[in-house]
Amino acid sequence: MRFVTGALEEVAALAPGPYDYIDCCGVLHHLASPEAGLRALASQLARTGGLGLMLYGTYGRSGVYPVQEALAQLVDDLPDADRLAAAHRLIAGLPDTHLLKRNPLVHDHRKGKDAHLYDLLLHRRDRSYRVPELAALLSTAGLAPLAWLEPARYAPETYLADPALRRRAATLPDLERAALAERLSTTMGKHVLYAGFADRPAVATPDPGADGSVLVLRGLDPATVAKGLKPGGMLKAEIDGAAYRAPLPALTTAIVARIDGRRTVAEIRAAIAAAGIDAPDADGFARQVRTLFAAFAGINRIMVRHAG
Repeated sequence: MRFVTGALEEVAALAPGPYDYIDCCGVLHHLASPEAGLRALASQLARTGGLGLMLYGTYGRSGVYPVQEALAQLVDDLPDADRLAAAHRLIAGLPDTHLLKRNPLVHDHRKGKDAHLYDLLLHRRDRSYRVPELAALLSTAGLAPLAWLEPARYAPETYLADPALRRRAATLPDLERAALAERLSTTMGKHVLYAGFADRPAVATPDPGADGSVLVLRGLDPATVAKGLKPGGMLKAEIDGAAYRAPLPALTTAIVARIDGRRTVAEIRAAIAAAGIDAPDADGFARQVRTLFAAFAGINRIMVRHAG
């Protein structure tokens, strides 16, 4: 591993690729030209590679930008120490009706550390994006979204209760669905996604239910999770205050308890049968695994470690 310090825009000279994967978290939105920075990264990305990105989201940062603009009006010409002191005073005197005080999802200014306050309110380069604007930014480097995290956060169904509206939302193209979800949520203070070249070769999506697939629960203990689930019930979670509900198959407990990141789906099926638990045939079992995978994948808690 080699560590290099330098300007992101000069990555081609500092650490030339091509790379199969590049991670860029919280950087582009602070550059003088996010487009130039993204193009620099894309120039070092392999044609079949992936780019992990985190950029600020506009709706979820409600209240931040009016305060930034107010401070720029009042103290932008002062030394940083004086700007920081003024920011503390301004925050302390904001009316309770101000959007920043009413936004529970923005709390860097409440952490008591000057670095957090400065980064939130005094950074002179701070650009936020809505989903369509983010897609437009990617297009300037020939890129397109591959996946949004967590997937359920960008699914309109997470926020729509009306069946007719859910059906209409289901017919929209993927990018429009993500944009609609953002408008329905208004809590996305940052966007996390994977991107790749728009003209990259098509790659088949791994089948989590295939006999040779190996699954892994991300950041979860299988035995503990299995005890808390109701077979045939619903997986319940919260996404920034929105309720996430996803159906679980009949063999949920038996399957989850045996996901250890090493067993294949076929081996899990065999272990369940050996334990005397009634299980469907291979096709039926695969369907249950896919249902289980879809539920946990919505909140980014399960992955296909190996497919084959």
